[in-house]
Amino acid sequence: MEVLLPETGITVFFGDSGAGKSTLMGVISGLVRPDEGHVSRDRCVFYDSANGIFVPPEKRNVGCVFQQHRLFSHMSVKNNLLFAMRFCGKSFDEETFEKVVTLLGISHLLKRRPNTLSGGESQRVDEPMSSLDRGRKEEIFEYISMIPGQFGTPVIYVTHSAEELTALADTVLVVENGSAGALMGREEFMSNYIENVRKGYAKYGGGNIG
Repeated sequence: MEVLLPETGITVFFGDSGAGKSTLMGVISGLVRPDEGHVSRDRCVFYDSANGIFVPPEKRNVGCVFQQHRLFSHMSVKNNLLFAMRFCGKSFDEETFEKVVTLLGISHLLKRRPNTLSGGESQRVDEPMSSLDRGRKEEIFEYISMIPGQFGTPVIYVTHSAEELTALADTVLVVENGSAGALMGREEFMSNYIENVRKGYAKYGGGNIG
């Protein structure tokens, strides 16, 4: 697999469950160490098996929001959310923090410990997209869409949902069976996707999706 991802905007990794999207994200972030290969950003090499290079996750300046619950049981909800700041060298911004927690509707949960949260409350903190109604989810999409422009940070979003892809993607990478297919703009992808759904399949460079 050889992929050159854009340094701006939002790139969506799209494919069925188990296609390899999260594994690819893990390789980029350093949470998954491949047997061989090369991973770099600009001139910074994260991994190079030929030269014995492996930069650990905390040194890559790459943040991840996981699908699985990964809250620290001994910390409050607020401290869980702030934990990553210790590793990215950014000072606490109360205004931005309040904006985020208000948007997610979790202000009333900040002082509580994870073991006191219901299943739905825990999802709202740790996997926010899964538990939101359509209106609030659209608000979150709008917030995510602003990240590249406001902070100059490229975003990779992993999904098997065409709805989420349509709302967020600037660029789409189709992933199937551990292989990367075509890298294309959102409009090109949706045009091909709709046409192929009409035919009963959706085929791109990496294989069939759908």
